[in-house]
Amino acid sequence: MNGHLRLLNIACAAKAKWRQVVLQKASRESPLHFSLSGGSEKGFGIFVESVEPSSKAADAGLKRGDQIMEVNGQNFENITFVKALEILRNNIHLALTVKTNIFGEFCCKNLFELFFLVIEKKKVNSDKEDSKNT
Repeated sequence: MNGHLRLLNIACAAKAKWRQVVLQKASRESPLHFSLSGGSEKGFGIFVESVEPSSKAADAGLKRGDQIMEVNGQNFENITFVKALEILRNNIHLALTVKTNIFGEFCCKNLFELFFLVIEKKKVNSDKEDSKNT
């Protein structure tokens, strides 16, 4: 099943648009005003799960579902969730390279379960058809 999600991610990423988002925090202790999901331990990149409306992050153009590719020159494509959060929290100036990726919508809306259900239903229906034909 995880292979199906990887294929979906590849297909969605093929047409993804890359852009720069620059954020300036008042201090290291300042909140990010956005939350993350994903990470290499889950087999996926780092995605923006939500963005607080009217925040600096929202005003800069960060959107739910964006995949963070790089922060301040550091590659985020194969980074753990904890390491990504550490980098984002420990810097005041954040130059993010992100890409719009509809796969991020799956990741952030927790639709993985729905995707699995669709795949499983297709498999069950296929198995039923095979048993009818034998």
